[in-house]
Amino acid sequence: MSGETVLLVEDEQRLLMGLSAIVKRAGYRVLSAPDGSEGLRLARLQKPDIIVSDVMMPPPDGFELRRLLSEDPETAAIPFIFLTARSGINDRLKGIEGGADDYITKPFDSRELLARLASVLRRQEIARQKGLEDAIPKVEEIRRGLLETVGLELRKPVASLLATLKPVMREEFQSDPKRLEDFLESATEDASRMEAMVSDLGLLVRLEEEGVPLQRRAIPLEENFHQAIEKIYEHWTRFEFKDIDLSLSVDSDEEPMLDAELFRRSISHLMDNACKFSPDGGRIDLRYLSLHPGGCRITISDQGPGVPAHLREKVFEAFCRGAEDTSRENGLGIGLSIARLTARAYGGDARILDTDSGCTIQFEIAALKSSGEAGSWPR
Repeated sequence: MSGETVLLVEDEQRLLMGLSAIVKRAGYRVLSAPDGSEGLRLARLQKPDIIVSDVMMPPPDGFELRRLLSEDPETAAIPFIFLTARSGINDRLKGIEGGADDYITKPFDSRELLARLASVLRRQEIARQKGLEDAIPKVEEIRRGLLETVGLELRKPVASLLATLKPVMREEFQSDPKRLEDFLESATEDASRMEAMVSDLGLLVRLEEEGVPLQRRAIPLEENFHQAIEKIYEHWTRFEFKDIDLSLSVDSDEEPMLDAELFRRSISHLMDNACKFSPDGGRIDLRYLSLHPGGCRITISDQGPGVPAHLREKVFEAFCRGAEDTSRENGLGIGLSIARLTARAYGGDARILDTDSGCTIQFEIAALKSSGEAGSWPR
C-alpha cells in the first residue's frame, strides 16, 4: 500500500469510475474530478502527489490545466501524466512540451497505468531526496555563517560590558562618582546595543513570516526621526570616539504616515550604517523630503569606501556582511534588509544611488494616493 494521493481528471464518467477503482485497488488515495475546473480546485486545495488528466475536455483542457498549475508555486512541482486517445508523435511532443512527466494513450492496460504511476512517483522521490542532500551543505554553510556573524557582532559589546563592570564591581570608583557614572553609562550603552541586535533578529523573522504591518497613521518626526538619529550619532561620537560631522536638512515638518516602530528602526539602521563606514573626521549628509501626503524621501550620504555596483543589491539581503572587494560589513546584515522591507511594503524602496565617491542610500515611503488609504491597511 503506497498511500500517495492521486488526482484523476476525466470528463467521461464511466472511465473516471474505472480509473478510480483501478488506482484505489493499488493502494493509492484517490481524488476524482469530472472536468478541468474541478481538477484545478482540488489540486490547489489538496496538493495531490500526482495528477492523471485527460487532455480533451471542456475548458480548461488538460494542457491548460497543466499550465495553470505550473504558474502556482504550491502546485507547480506536482508530477503530471496526460491521458489521451491521440497517439501521434506531434500530440506526444505537445504533451511533453506542456510539462507532462508521462503520456498514456487510450486504450491502455491497467498494469501500464499503475507502472507509469509508480515510475513517475519514484523519480519524484529520488529527485526530492537528491534535492535534500544537495541542500544540506548549503544549509550548514548558512548556519555556520550565521553563528559566526552573531558571535562576532555580540563579542565586542559583551567584552566592552565586562571590561566596564569589572572595575565597578571592585569598587575602584568610590572616590570618583563622575568616572563611575561614565563607566555605568558605557555599560548601559553596550547592553542596549546587544538588546537591539536580538530585537532586530526577532523583528526580521516576524516580518518575513507575518508580513509588514501596513498602518498609515501620522507619526511624530521628533520622536521617530530626530531622536533616532541623535541616539545613533551620540553612540558613534561619544562611545566609539569617532569624529563625524553631521549635516541634517529637513524641508518640512509634515509627519509621514506609516508604522512608527518600522520607520524608527529603518532610520536608525541607515544612520548606523553611515556612521560605521564614515572615516574619522568624515561628513554625513542627511536630507529629509516630505512627499505629500504621508510619504517621505530620505537620502543619507557618507564618505566611506562605498559599495561596488555589482554588490548593491546583495547588501540588502538578510545576514549579508559584505563580500569580495568591499569592506562595508553591515553588522548582523539585517538592518538594510529591514529598511527595504519597510519601504517596499509602503510603495517605495531603499536603494544605493550612483555617486562618484562614498555611499548614498535613498529610503522612500510613497505618498498616499487618496485620503481613503489612511488607517490600517489590510495585509
